[in-house]
Amino acid sequence: DAKRIEAMAEDKGVEGTGKQGRGPVYRQRMGELNLLQNAYKIADERARDAQKRLSATETRLAAIDRELANIDGDLAKFKGEAETAQQRIELAKDTASEDVGQRLDPSRLVPSFDRAIAEFREKPSSEQLASIQSLCGDIYTALQDTPETKSQLQNLSCDPKRTSDAASNLFALQAGIKQFAATCSGGDKLVANRNADELFAFARRCLQDSGLPSADTDALRNKINQVELARDDKAHRFVVTWNAFNDGNRLAYLALAIAIAIDSLIFMSGLFGANAVRSPLSDVPTFKARSAAQLEATINAALGPHPHETAWLTLHALRPMTYTDGFSAICDLSTMDRTTAGRVRMVLTAGADIGAVETISHDPECYRVRSELREYLSTVCSKHFNTDATAKEKAQLQKLVGAALEPHPREHADIVLHSLEPIRETEGFTSIVTLGEVKDPYELRVVRRVLNAGATVGAVAPDKNVDDRYCIRPVLYETLLTILAGSQPSPQYAIERGFVLEDRTRSVIDGGRLNEATAELPLEQQPQRLERPQAKLAEMSQEQIDQWQVYCRQELLGSINLDIETVDQRLQSQAARSAIMQAYKSLLAVSYSNANLANYLDTFQKEQGQVLDDAIQRLYIEAGESNTKRQIVDLVQNRMEEDHAHYMLFPESGMISYLIEELERAATPDDGLLQEEQQLLEQLKYVRDGLYELDLADPTSWAEINQRLAPRKPQRYPGYVQKPAPRNRQS
Repeated sequence: DAKRIEAMAEDKGVEGTGKQGRGPVYRQRMGELNLLQNAYKIADERARDAQKRLSATETRLAAIDRELANIDGDLAKFKGEAETAQQRIELAKDTASEDVGQRLDPSRLVPSFDRAIAEFREKPSSEQLASIQSLCGDIYTALQDTPETKSQLQNLSCDPKRTSDAASNLFALQAGIKQFAATCSGGDKLVANRNADELFAFARRCLQDSGLPSADTDALRNKINQVELARDDKAHRFVVTWNAFNDGNRLAYLALAIAIAIDSLIFMSGLFGANAVRSPLSDVPTFKARSAAQLEATINAALGPHPHETAWLTLHALRPMTYTDGFSAICDLSTMDRTTAGRVRMVLTAGADIGAVETISHDPECYRVRSELREYLSTVCSKHFNTDATAKEKAQLQKLVGAALEPHPREHADIVLHSLEPIRETEGFTSIVTLGEVKDPYELRVVRRVLNAGATVGAVAPDKNVDDRYCIRPVLYETLLTILAGSQPSPQYAIERGFVLEDRTRSVIDGGRLNEATAELPLEQQPQRLERPQAKLAEMSQEQIDQWQVYCRQELLGSINLDIETVDQRLQSQAARSAIMQAYKSLLAVSYSNANLANYLDTFQKEQGQVLDDAIQRLYIEAGESNTKRQIVDLVQNRMEEDHAHYMLFPESGMISYLIEELERAATPDDGLLQEEQQLLEQLKYVRDGLYELDLADPTSWAEINQRLAPRKPQRYPGYVQKPAPRNRQS
């Protein structure tokens, strides 16, 4: 207690160094307190061992006392026999030495014998037994010396053996009762036993001291052993439950009812829910036994990094046919473009491995597909639509933009992409387009159609400050890039584009003069404009674009110790995103009340921003002169900037650990922290423990983190940046 008080005084700044906080002196006092506590535990263990040895010794002494009581009984028996023999000897001497008549009067001895028997029955003792044996011998001698009664001694005997044997047990029981009353009787004897083990040892010791017969002793000892084995800390769980039922415990009946209900639910789930997890692919007839997981893994691997898109393309490529031998659809790859045909072909090849796809002999590019494969692909698409809240919006946007880009989607998408200018992320917008800068009427018409299509789903919004300028969200840019990469060049585009230019630049043809006309100003001849040179995009398939996009994202996330799988799992729902952002805002609110924490947070953001800038520069170098790759880098960068604030609290980023280390390092020069800084340090450690213990994919876990980050005494520091600075963009 003295060490604990000294440590408390050092913590409060009352004694010792006089500084408030848990510095080195406080840690020294706590170390001494832990040392004393450990020494106390060791001494306590030694005392317990000594107590066990003392209990064993007391048990042995009780056994010795019982043996002594038995010996006293035997000794009393032998003493009575010796006194009887001595009385016979004296009686024989008197009879031999005197010739006088009979000395003993049987008429007086019989009442004395009856009184001795009554006294022995009332209070048995070894002295009373010896007196009875002496009187019996006197009566026997008197009857034997009288001729008239000598014939009646045939059925009489005063042999004390049987009497002594029967009385020895009684005397031993009396000695045991005395010992039991001295050591076991009374409630004060139970108070000294502090736990169950001591109580059972006390019961065994009292049983030994009681001096009961061996049969009774064994029966009672067995009952004590059974009670000890039925203890909750030693007995089997079934025995504990059975004891609770015997005691009429209502909680035991409630637990039984709950257990029966749960077991019934499990049984019903197994009975009726077996088909719920059964895959449609399990119905495909095959010669090789495969589990449902193996069949689905084969198809999932063929679906690639974007399974729902590939499954949707495959479903669109299927054409109905008459149901024959389980086949219900036909897929003709010869009518598709090269990129789409390649993705669908991978799915059909995997389906052929499991027996769900067969080729039609007369056409090698035409296949028939079983209904089980179509059902599974429909399930993949349905799961994506149910889990991704933005899937329907993206599909609607792609449909509208695709219609706006007709009849030349590739060329028109290229025109719109080249008219977009990147900006820093502002309210979710990452690109802008100024219609006044699009001089070509043909291009202006294409851009305007796409903007109108994007505005219907909220992907485009007009700039509030500049007229004729529109802000673009990343989803529209991604849609345009996907259409550009997945579409084929249109051979009619150049012809139609030339017709438009020719109609616009064609001069008036002189057809002669019909009559005099007044002089008019000559028609202004507009020189034919040369078409702006377009940057040639590297030919990349959709699979290559997806791979490059995944690679760029993994490189950027890997630079801050994250990976795609972890990020997608934690940010898959809008509720999780909102909860993470709310927790990050709570951390900013905490930093407002401490200038040091605000500086540490700003320093960490700048260092992490520099790391991301370096990673982006490396990706630009790897992209080389490929505009498509550079555009994908910009797209991934925009997405990274949009979600960067969500990554800050992830334990892999190390921000919370960095803040804790900086606060602890600040305590080194003056050997301690201020009280509010110590509270802040403990609060951050509490948050760090939660980040490693809770399920970060669950929004409720982030709500718990937000509670742990609840600010105390909020104070705002001017000039502090609340959001992470966006990355520098290479033009």
